[in-house]
Amino acid sequence: MTLVLAQVGSVQSIATSDGLLIRSNEPSDLSTRAFWPSDSLKHPDGLQTAIEIEQCLDLGYARSTQDGILIPYESFPELRRSGITISTRWVEWCPFLLKIDRLSDIGRPAFQYRYLTSPSFCTTASERVYITANGCEIGFVGTPGLQAAGAGGL
Repeated sequence: MTLVLAQVGSVQSIATSDGLLIRSNEPSDLSTRAFWPSDSLKHPDGLQTAIEIEQCLDLGYARSTQDGILIPYESFPELRRSGITISTRWVEWCPFLLKIDRLSDIGRPAFQYRYLTSPSFCTTASERVYITANGCEIGFVGTPGLQAAGAGGL
């Protein structure tokens, strides 16, 4: 499952199950900005994105794959600490806490998870919320138009 976060010229930023994937629609070596497509470098976020990709590769936070440049979610805390903003550029931080608990023991027929949010921005005591995850975005089924996004991925 993937989610396109941004289009920077012909370069896309995509949330995947493994991490943040930066790929080009045309054959390009994205590991160095010298080979980036010119339309992407002219984009307002293009040059900064290209520079940060180089930094991520140099520091070991990213790796080249056959699909493009992959920044695993495990690298996101180090990216934030080092001041590299590529993991937060297109998805705003979410100040809400999602607590996942269980109502019974794993393996029992009645086992289920209980989801609590803090602050309780989407639920009341009587409202049941079903949560689905897509990349780094959480949707609340049955609550139209309500989403919480965070850069850490799920």
